[in-house]
Amino acid sequence: GDNGGGGGRELSFFADVDDDGKLELVAGRTVYEMDGSMLWNKTGLPQGYNAVADFDGDGKPDVVLVANAQVWILKGADGSVELGPVALPGGGNGGPPTVADFDGDGKPEIGVAGQSKYSMLKPDYVGSTLKVVWSAPNHDLSSSVTGSSVFDFEGDGKAEVVYNDECFLWVYDGQTGAVRLALLTTSFTATEASLVADVDGDGHSEIVMVSNGADPSGSGWGCNVAPWNQPDAANNRPAWVPPTGAPAYRGITVFGDKQNSWVGTRTIWNQHAYSVTNVCDSRDSACDPPNLYGSIPASMKQNWKLNWLNNFRQNVQDKGIFDAPDVTVSVAVQCSTPVKVQVSVRNIGLAGLPAGVNVGVFAMVAGVEQQLGIVATTKALLPGQTEVLSFSVPAGSAAPTDPYFARVIIDPANKTFNECRDDNNESKKVVAQCGPA
Repeated sequence: GDNGGGGGRELSFFADVDDDGKLELVAGRTVYEMDGSMLWNKTGLPQGYNAVADFDGDGKPDVVLVANAQVWILKGADGSVELGPVALPGGGNGGPPTVADFDGDGKPEIGVAGQSKYSMLKPDYVGSTLKVVWSAPNHDLSSSVTGSSVFDFEGDGKAEVVYNDECFLWVYDGQTGAVRLALLTTSFTATEASLVADVDGDGHSEIVMVSNGADPSGSGWGCNVAPWNQPDAANNRPAWVPPTGAPAYRGITVFGDKQNSWVGTRTIWNQHAYSVTNVCDSRDSACDPPNLYGSIPASMKQNWKLNWLNNFRQNVQDKGIFDAPDVTVSVAVQCSTPVKVQVSVRNIGLAGLPAGVNVGVFAMVAGVEQQLGIVATTKALLPGQTEVLSFSVPAGSAAPTDPYFARVIIDPANKTFNECRDDNNESKKVVAQCGPA
């Protein structure tokens, strides 16, 4: 029968794809019940690689299939095609897919490596298609089935892609595909995938890369040829140079941030088809009790039903458990016409604060609290960063001698971030210091 990938590169895994409370074996175009019988088998589709998530928001699992440089989304219950196929930019075969919120819109997208492009695809159920949002350069001629992982290094709600091919270890911006990092390496490829975990237990994430050190130059797949042997400023890529006189990366290599500023994550990653809830970490809520570190849950939680997950091949910070942002505000009042209130929004937490934080500007008018308006942050704030916003008080709404203050406004029905404290979201009251007329 089918085994998920084929050609000696099988990557099947267990998930409850029909939502019956029992696990099935997901194997490419086929899903097996626990007794070995087929739940469904799509012989009209090619054999390939999978991921599972809820893409249409119905609370039910959907299955991603990547095969023959094409991508489909199938209904978990019966394998019927929901979206696709869409051609994968860059050709080749297409590697195991990742699922994460790449662009910070609260919905899952798909990342897949082809032969010469890494692409992010967004499901569009209204238009009944999979949209290719961006494609970034890569170099994977030896297999074109390499995997990848994703992680939100800055804690801003947008995941970055971690991927290594024959020539480079890449980190792509999840929203735009811009190259954030390109480190020289050398390796023949298969289905390997770099991953992210807190490998030294210091509370900060690291990148774990696997490579074999083989130089593909003699195969006609070389890195030391144009355009790779010249720097590419537009794609933030250095020139690839042979590792003459220095050892190539071989085996397992771990990279960390020089400032050790990457946010924390789990200290565990147990398999290629990692989905957080398929292995327990006693520090988080991914497993039901007894939740012993490193144990495999007897009854696995459905990843796609947890609002802090709904992902695949992504490591995470459990909400309320790992590092989180902490937003504070302060105000300064200018005695001008109109009165201007400078609102300083600062992140004193240990993870990034996403853009779009709403802050209300208030005044105590005749002893009664009056909301004068709202300002919003325009950029993500890393730990320790501040953004100063200016608000002009509408004429007649408050006097310079009235006390002014600011308060973070959080819509409980549409929270854009979770912070470690919510009892410090209001500034002190400040009165403008106006000199004599």
